[in-house]
Amino acid sequence: MLRVYSLFALVSGFICLTAFRAEDPKCDDRLFSNHTAAAADADAGFEYALTGSPEADTSTVLNILMLNYSAYDSTYAAKVRQLIESRLRASSISEFWQGSLYELKLALATHDAVVVTYPFGNESETVKTYGKLLAEFVRQGGLVVFTGTDDFRMLQQYGLFNVEFGYFCSEPVVHAMVSEHPILQGTASRFPLSDFVYPIEVSDPDFVTLVDVLGYREDDSPVSCWTDNREEADPAALHNYPVVGYKSMGAGKVVYLGMEYYFEQTETARMLVNALRWAVQLRAKSADLAANTALLQRAPRRSEEVLHAGSGAQREDLFDLKIYPNPYYDKATLDIELKNAATVEVDMTDESGRIAALVLPQKSLTSGFYRLELPNLSPGVYFLRCKTGDKTSVRKVVKTASQ
Repeated sequence: MLRVYSLFALVSGFICLTAFRAEDPKCDDRLFSNHTAAAADADAGFEYALTGSPEADTSTVLNILMLNYSAYDSTYAAKVRQLIESRLRASSISEFWQGSLYELKLALATHDAVVVTYPFGNESETVKTYGKLLAEFVRQGGLVVFTGTDDFRMLQQYGLFNVEFGYFCSEPVVHAMVSEHPILQGTASRFPLSDFVYPIEVSDPDFVTLVDVLGYREDDSPVSCWTDNREEADPAALHNYPVVGYKSMGAGKVVYLGMEYYFEQTETARMLVNALRWAVQLRAKSADLAANTALLQRAPRRSEEVLHAGSGAQREDLFDLKIYPNPYYDKATLDIELKNAATVEVDMTDESGRIAALVLPQKSLTSGFYRLELPNLSPGVYFLRCKTGDKTSVRKVVKTASQ
């Protein structure tokens, strides 16, 4: 028996040592207290993924940055990295543990996606300023993925979407609400998890919930849920709280995957990889936007009156807009006359209010005339919004199916 305990102590000590990093060594006691034989099987599956997962993707090429500054520990960061490397074989991964704002800005400039690994316990001005850089990265077409955390205050510190509160639940069943979404491709509509999930209360109107948590396990026993101060929460009250969701910002996306990645499980691993693959589409759209922005040119001054919503031109406005032709079949032109230098952003929403296209990402322009092409969207009614500071002008645009 003494030999068994000695062997266990040696293994425990080794795992703790692997969790160290120079800046903030940590050892996650949940590796010992909350994982049963099912979790051990999941870990065996993780090792299998490293040696030859049948779902390995050798065609997706991405530059992925792991932002580990606020990571719970280095073991978790290593697990997430290994999972991504095993599934996205052609992609490259780098890590950012700490550094100046300038160093992070340089790193972001060469990456398509950022994974923030289990943000925990570093409530500081550094996190807030990192968050501002991440927001800028997203608006320009980047993808940021937050993995789940029981420290919801860290999500508040990063500030990319509005979080009111957070919880953690053990071994729940989760429910995919929008099963056709790219992040959920290939996943079941409901599935149990042997790890923790981290539902959050979100007050952000732009946040779209994809997966929520149900108040029971697969055997219909109630789920155990707690708040961050370890007070037990009512699992039934957490139903419909987001576990997975996203927010559109400019040309990019912010994704929340409220699950744990110490041990690989098929559904959670697939969602992480699916989310990262989404960055390929965003990168292509961002390239199109850059090309469109390059077409911005000084247009000859037009003599006709430009009409506003209401009773005609208002000369005190910061800008005038003209869209022609409207309705349009294939292409339409947007002319903007800026009366003063301003920061301008132009997008198009559908009738439900969802952003259908980002015509011009936020850009500082001098006074004068500018011309943009509107995208060839699906037929329907859209609303073009031109925003400068706290002023927004809206125009109705009709895209027809035929001439």
